Amino acid sequence: GDLSTRWAQGLGLPDPSWIQVDLGDATDVSSAAVTFEKASGYKYRLEYSTDGENWSTLDDHTANNTTSATNYAFAAHPITARYLRLTVTGSSWNGGSIYELQVYGGF
Repeated sequence: GDLSTRWAQGLGLPDPSWIQVDLGDATDVSSAAVTFEKASGYKYRLEYSTDGENWSTLDDHTANNTTSATNYAFAAHPITARYLRLTVTGSSWNGGSIYELQVYGGF
């Protein structure tokens, strides 16, 4: 909710980079939104887990660069997750940088 702060990979460091979020408890998740610093040039994968060790893919955006700052992922049906991990696999040499990772569901 504070777009004046961001998480960023160090400039010049090689991809991939990642950030993991603990939702505090396993909960139903129906969608997520990632707001990147730049509007285009990122490739990423968004994964979820209930235990922080076994991961499943919510959104795989590793084939094409993003074309907008905010990108949305929708689950076909609600998933159960405690952890979300965003891995930036390509950043067009800018380094991974996000302003916000929003998660929607049964909180």
